[in-house]
Amino acid sequence: MIIRPNQQSNSVRVEDSSLLTSSQAEKVLTIEAFRFEIEKEISRSNRRQIGPEFAIIRFPDVSPALSQVDLAAVVARLRERIRISDSIGWLDSNPTELAVLLPETSEDGALTLANELCVLLSDENPIDSEVSMFPADDSLRVPDVDDDDEGNMGSPMDAPKNGESVSQEVHDGSQSNSSFASRRVSDSSMFFRSSPTPWWKRTVDVVGAGGGLIALSPVFLVAAIAIKASSKGPVFFRQMREGKDGKVFGILKFRTMVVDAEAQQDSLRGQNEQDGPAFKIENDPRITATGKYLRKSCVDELPQLVNVLLGQMSLVGPRPLPVGESHGCAAWQRARLTVLPGLTCIWQAHGGRDVKFEEWMRMDLEYIKKRGFWFDTKLIVETALLALLHRGSV
Repeated sequence: MIIRPNQQSNSVRVEDSSLLTSSQAEKVLTIEAFRFEIEKEISRSNRRQIGPEFAIIRFPDVSPALSQVDLAAVVARLRERIRISDSIGWLDSNPTELAVLLPETSEDGALTLANELCVLLSDENPIDSEVSMFPADDSLRVPDVDDDDEGNMGSPMDAPKNGESVSQEVHDGSQSNSSFASRRVSDSSMFFRSSPTPWWKRTVDVVGAGGGLIALSPVFLVAAIAIKASSKGPVFFRQMREGKDGKVFGILKFRTMVVDAEAQQDSLRGQNEQDGPAFKIENDPRITATGKYLRKSCVDELPQLVNVLLGQMSLVGPRPLPVGESHGCAAWQRARLTVLPGLTCIWQAHGGRDVKFEEWMRMDLEYIKKRGFWFDTKLIVETALLALLHRGSV
């Protein structure tokens, strides 16, 4: 008897239902149902002040062999070992993988249980498992061999305390993590599902960015001449930002600061007026006279139309943060990386510098929920009015 994931219901599909009771069939959640449980735990975690951790254990070696493995027996073994509050389900990966969701569980507790489950499921062939924690702390994890610091989508936040387990009922971490066959991985895709870009949005981006580059070419020329005439250095500035799904790209801007502006940032850190990981100073001494005007008129952002054409950005979406600042965001804030970043968003049109960083992040998540053709159009028009009235950020 073989069980396969069923996309249409909240359980599993059984080829021989006579061999499996209805209660057993309801113990494995479909991809959508399991995703819903993950989203509920994220919401709970974000509200908790104490013990916010939860974990996901996945078994990459089990599910690819669906046609040879009796998953009913596997599920029965898992259910005997985990708590009633834990969930077993399918992950939306390719190939589909079996996973266990562990609410209110520390890293040590999750690794302990994962190791025990691997032993429990290993009859003849050894079974490996991977543990993902929410919230994550990349500063404490051991990087994978292929890890790319700039491209990683980990979520630095408060670290789980070693040896502490919020849920002592079953998952009590008492052994050294180094002895575990299971390994901790930093994979935020377990928690935040990438949102595909709608066809209408990509169409608007290509038409709008292409037309904008042609129509605004005289503005580009005047800006380039003004930058070269007023200060030494290149016309354009390229900075590495973190975009959709944690992919790093070089954002283009007209240079508005002195050439060694980034090297001076550490010495100005004490004057930072923005809370959170972002860095902003109202009267930043690094900004040139021409740069101040370019920022007020939002002209400095226009080269990002090239990023839009390349598919790295959209006309509307959460503003991409520099890599270091983005990695400093809390776990829930990194859900903004599930969509393409944009030239403008709610924060630019309605908030700006006066908004606290956490509220800025909530505005980005609000946009993701409201994203649509008319809402995008409204934000584009509002941002254009700000540019014409020279009310942009400096």
